[in-house]
Amino acid sequence: PSDSPLPRIQFLYPPSLRELLRLLASLPQSLPGPPALLLLDGLEQYLAACPGPQAAARLSALLVDTASYFTGRLGADPQGSAPCCQLIASMQVSGETEAEDHLCVLQRYFPPPAAPRGPRPGQDLIPGSFPCRG
Repeated sequence: PSDSPLPRIQFLYPPSLRELLRLLASLPQSLPGPPALLLLDGLEQYLAACPGPQAAARLSALLVDTASYFTGRLGADPQGSAPCCQLIASMQVSGETEAEDHLCVLQRYFPPPAAPRGPRPGQDLIPGSFPCRG
């Protein structure tokens, strides 16, 4: 075993929204310890087949709930500060009304970022962080 953080990085690529929802629901039981970061890239691919904003709301709620759960499971570091499970989701918005509707729903669920950063052209970032214990 190495002390390098790289071996602790796990890349998962669920092929559909249904599989992504299952994966998120099973993460607390399947990971050996709480992660410090959940990153979802390409959110638009999962929401493309959704008929309305309900799926975006369900996915957002599950992402926020999962990150909040892991924040509660992360222990304080030796300096006594309480770490948070960070949550970052990225989505390319093409300007279609449905994609914009999904983005509005997502932004309602994600807490505002502490330090907003500008997204790359054609991409909206939806970062969120959750209150730390302490």
